[in-house]
Amino acid sequence: MTMALASIGLKTSFNEVKGLGLKPMLSAIIIDISVVIVSFVVLYLMF
Repeated sequence: MTMALASIGLKTSFNEVKGLGLKPMLSAIIIDISVVIVSFVVLYLMF
């Protein structure tokens, strides 16, 4: 898994990512935070 993520990261063009703008990055951050919150809620409810 680490090798796959590293190969994706090495292929990434930061100029293209920069050209996409702020909206996709904010969307990804919101999705990541929501996944973490849901995970904590599930763990809290399990124990």
